[in-house]
Order: sequence, then C-alpha cells, then structure tokens
Amino acid sequence: MRVLVLGATGRLGQMLRWAWRDRPGFDVTWQTRRAMPGDDWLVLDPLTEPERLRQAASGRDAVVVLAGVVPGRTEPMSDNTRLALAAVNAVAEDGPHVFLASSAAVYGCPETPCRETTLPRPTTHYGHAKLRMERAARARIPAVTCLRIGNVAGADALLRTRGQESGPVALDHFPDGRSPRRSYIGPASFARVLAELIEAGARGVRLPPTLNIAAPEPVEMADLLEAAAIPWETRPAPPDALARLDLDVTRLSKLVSLPVATGTPASLIAEWRTYPGQGGAIR
Repeated sequence: MRVLVLGATGRLGQMLRWAWRDRPGFDVTWQTRRAMPGDDWLVLDPLTEPERLRQAASGRDAVVVLAGVVPGRTEPMSDNTRLALAAVNAVAEDGPHVFLASSAAVYGCPETPCRETTLPRPTTHYGHAKLRMERAARARIPAVTCLRIGNVAGADALLRTRGQESGPVALDHFPDGRSPRRSYIGPASFARVLAELIEAGARGVRLPPTLNIAAPEPVEMADLLEAAAIPWETRPAPPDALARLDLDVTRLSKLVSLPVATGTPASLIAEWRTYPGQGGAIR
C-alpha cells in the first residue's frame, strides 16, 4: 500500500508512525511542514504548495489527512476545511481514496449510541468546524471517508496528564454516581483499523462517506484511570456536561476486525503503555 499521511507530526500521526513501522506491504510517506530526521518525510505546506501536493498524492492507494486545528491552537478553526479541501483537490477523480480525520465532537448529542446516520448537533466550535470540513470535502469528490474518531488512549487529555505533576485528575461526577463514559480505542488498534480500511479500499471494497472509529464498548474514564494507576478525584459535573457519548461501530465492524476486548480498560492501558510516546505532550 502506497500511503501519504498529511499532518504526521501530530499525536495521531506519531502513533501511526510507531504502529506502522513494521507493517508488511506499507510504503508510507509522512508529510510535515518542517524538516524532520529521516528520509521518509515530505516537507511541504498543503495550503501553499498545491502542485507539489498533487504530485505527492499521485499514484497512491490512499491519502490520510490528520492535519487540522484542535482546541487550544492559534490557527483558525476554518483551517480544518482548508486543509481537507487542499487534499481532495490534489486527488484526481479516479485517484486514491481520502481518509479525513474528523471527530465524535460532530455529534454533540446526549442520546447514545451515536450512529453515522444520527443527525449531527455539535455543541463546540471544534465540532462545528469538523462538520463543515466533512460536508465541504464530501461535496467535492465521492472517494472520501470521514473518520469520526472517538478518544484514542494517550492522544486525549485524560491520560496525557498522568496525574503526577498537578495532583489527582479531576473527573466529573454525575447524579448516577458515574464518571464520564466515552468510546475509546487504543493507539495500536487505531492504526490497525485504519490500515485494514486502506487495504479494503484498495481491494475495491466500497467505503462509506462516514465511519465511527472506536472499540465496540465504551468505558468510564474512572475505570481507565484505575487501570493506569493514576490518582483521581471527583467534582460535580456542570449542567452542560455529557455523561455519555458512545459511538456505534456496527458499520465499522463489517469492514475490519474489531474484537470486543480492544475496548476494555486493561487493553486500552496496555496499548497506551506499549506506545513509546505514552503520557507525553507530543504536540
């Protein structure tokens, strides 16, 4: 598989780079905007070098777009759409399939589980930005799959804090006595699922326009911290806090192998600990 990954220096990009380092049959070029050690990096700016991006995408089996703006960064959220359109514009009508990193934040719905057919009702600027990105990209070419990714263990703030420098991690406490419940996936499982989707697309399998990416069963954040032996404490949940955001992965499970065990706290923490960047602030 000849794959181009845009935005490869972010947390998910570094997880893929680690997990795919020994994957047979994968020839990956990793895009970055600044020079990096190694000879498999492509240094270019997708927003200002469209011709070079078009050349880089030519002949690929897939283009994976992880580049984007997340909360807390200084770039405008509209860059999520600009980066996605730069990628799809670089792909010919009969070119590689484009996988866009979207987010479960597009749903914003208290009723769960969220299916790909659920009407998105984002409640954050980030969720709105990712939804606009999805719609703009899908309107441009058909060969696009928007990956509505749940929490990836080690890439979200919960485990990166590690509860060591600033005391126990504070978790919302809801009236039912539980902590927030979310759909997670481990870094190795995330990389494997994406690789299997790329391989399926290259075999001619018709891929849907949107896909939830998560393990089959959601987990409580308190259970994750317990499994990681990270100290935590409770705080009253604010009125607008979501107690649950579960992703339905029925559609995904028909395309890739998705064992239930991949979503247990023990499995998620084991993958997080195996990943060499675990707990660190990658970017």
